[in-house]
Amino acid sequence: MNLDESIQDQILINELGKIGEVSGAIAGMLTGSSLNIISQSISGKLGARWGAKLLKSIGYNDKLLYHQDVQSAMENVAKILARNGKLIDTSELLTTPHLTAVIGSGAGNMNPTIVCVEFIPISPNSTSINIYGTAKEGLIKQRSAEKAVKKIIDLLQ
Repeated sequence: MNLDESIQDQILINELGKIGEVSGAIAGMLTGSSLNIISQSISGKLGARWGAKLLKSIGYNDKLLYHQDVQSAMENVAKILARNGKLIDTSELLTTPHLTAVIGSGAGNMNPTIVCVEFIPISPNSTSINIYGTAKEGLIKQRSAEKAVKKIIDLLQ
C-alpha cells in the first residue's frame, strides 16, 4: 500500500519548488539588490513547481524481511529516515503501520524522493518491510526512487 499518486505529486511539486526558491535566491544574490533576490526567489519557486507538474513520477519498490518486532523496526527506520531526510505525517492517509519521509536522491542528492515504508508483522520477532519510493524524473533518468529505496535497505541491513 502506497500513498495516492495525487498526494505524492503534490509533495514532490512542493519540495522541488523549495529547491527552485533557494536556487533563485542564490541567483538573485549574485546579481545584486535585495529586490532582485526576492523576485528571483519567487520566480525560481514558481518555475520549479510548474516544471515539476510536467514531469512524470517514477516509482520503485522493494521488500525486506527484518528480524525484529514491528515496534523495533519502526523505531530503527524512523531514525534512518530522519537522518537522511524529513519525516512527514501521512498517518491519516494509510491504514497500515508506516512511516513516510522526503529524502534527497539522484545526482548530488538534489532530487526530492518520497519514501514510504510499510510494516507488516510476520511473527513476534520478524516484520516484512515494504519500501516504496517515488520521484519526479526528467529526460535524464537519475533512478532517484530506486537509489533511495536501496539506500534505506542498505542502512537497515
